Amino acid sequence: MRSGHAWRVLAISLLISSPAAYAGDICFTEQDAQRLVVDLERGGNYQEQIELYRQANSELERQVGYLKEMVALQKEQLLLGRDAVKQYQELIDYQKKSYEHALQENKPNVLKRLIDSLGLVGIGVLFGLVL
Repeated sequence: MRSGHAWRVLAISLLISSPAAYAGDICFTEQDAQRLVVDLERGGNYQEQIELYRQANSELERQVGYLKEMVALQKEQLLLGRDAVKQYQELIDYQKKSYEHALQENKPNVLKRLIDSLGLVGIGVLFGLVL
């Protein structure tokens, strides 16, 4: 028994066993006294439950703190991921422009090839006529 609970039972016991001189001032029937004792015991049980709820609440508050830290870290990771995606996209765009520029630079000029080919054919015809 808890000490507070023991004091309540003792107080009720004293009230129940009070001398007849105080009977006019305080009167409890046996049923009332039993009900008071039961109510006091329930009160003790409620106090124990309240303490258990306080402990559970404390644990939940600690877990909420951990979850808040996790959310903050995940937000930070999300921002870092977004930055990485942005940098990769910029890199891809730069590479695309570089490849397009390289293709333009190395693209064969049809007219130049035609002139080169005709020149070679002309040189071949000249060698053929000379020989």
